[in-house]
Amino acid sequence: MSARLHRPDSLAAATALTGEFRAGGSDVQERRRSGRSTGDLVDLTGIAGLSAIEPAADGGVRIGALVSVHRIATDPALGGYPALQRSAGALATPQLRRQGTLGGNLAQQVRCTYFRNELFDCLRTGGARCPARDGWHGMHVIFDNGGCVAPHASTVAVALLTYDAVVHVAGGADRTVAQLYGDLLDPRHDHALAEGEIITGITLPPPTAGERAHYMRAISRARAEWPLVEVTARLVLTDGVITTARVAVGGVARMPMALPDVDSALIGNEPTAGLLLEAASRAAADANPLPGTRCKVPLLRNALVDALEHCV
Repeated sequence: MSARLHRPDSLAAATALTGEFRAGGSDVQERRRSGRSTGDLVDLTGIAGLSAIEPAADGGVRIGALVSVHRIATDPALGGYPALQRSAGALATPQLRRQGTLGGNLAQQVRCTYFRNELFDCLRTGGARCPARDGWHGMHVIFDNGGCVAPHASTVAVALLTYDAVVHVAGGADRTVAQLYGDLLDPRHDHALAEGEIITGITLPPPTAGERAHYMRAISRARAEWPLVEVTARLVLTDGVITTARVAVGGVARMPMALPDVDSALIGNEPTAGLLLEAASRAAADANPLPGTRCKVPLLRNALVDALEHCV
């Protein structure tokens, strides 16, 4: 039977359908071309109320799931969240940022060469092993928890971790960004959403006065490349002392990672060069890289130092 395209006009109708959800469609269509995605599609673009950026009751901001990555990066309504805007403005290409959506970025699947090629079987597709372990894995994890070693691909999620954003879900409970990804030990999933659950948007807390923020990625070419490592950092300095620090990283684990040990090393101290290096060195303290990802350990430390230096 050929696949069907459903165009529901409400969230209730969408959650009742069986199929793969589509927003901007860049990830879904790529997987369709590679043979890794089949079956019906549920197009969410006709559902009203998912494309707004609006004030939240507590003074924060709510961003709808269909808001484009480009708009997140450029809309003045999000000017109080520089870490999010810098991160969104750096990912992919201008074309993909205009096409891609908040919800799609959070829910996208891993970019592993083996998973994206239908000629290979892997843990994600019902196979018995992860071929990346013995094959090419230069883009993969340095925190190896067993099973699949492909890192999560969402840059926006890394930034949202530093803001304690709440993810709103139709057909299920709201959750934090950390809860959205859980521990991801099941290689078949890239998030903790159950079948039929749909991201409808996120809410950010009120902006932090005096925030300094930066996003840094290490890539193998100047444009249009997935990051080897990426870092989002937020600092607040009061009288020359760091009073708030939030750091998160991507490209190095099965899920975006907050780094509370780095935060605690920074808070209460003056941002000297020695302090920044010491704090950044904690980022990969528990790393157990693959043979082909050992280079990511110093890359992560150095990218974090660079991001922190831009914040001070």
